[in-house]
Amino acid sequence: MDEDSRSARLIQDHLRFNYGYTLEQESQPADVDPIEYFLFTRKKGHCEYFASAMVQLCKSVGINARMVTG
Repeated sequence: MDEDSRSARLIQDHLRFNYGYTLEQESQPADVDPIEYFLFTRKKGHCEYFASAMVQLCKSVGINARMVTG
């Protein structure tokens, strides 16, 4: 397993074990990024929050990542 794969797995595990899944919607303050609010304040959300956070965290450590929906 290469370094990027190991790092991505650690990020995935962090999200899996430290954040909760919910379909209940909660609006973040207007001046706060939704993913930032998910990661640092609410710490629970639905699949798009997890996927978006995974992409942003991967990119923050230099791993090329993108999210595809649909």
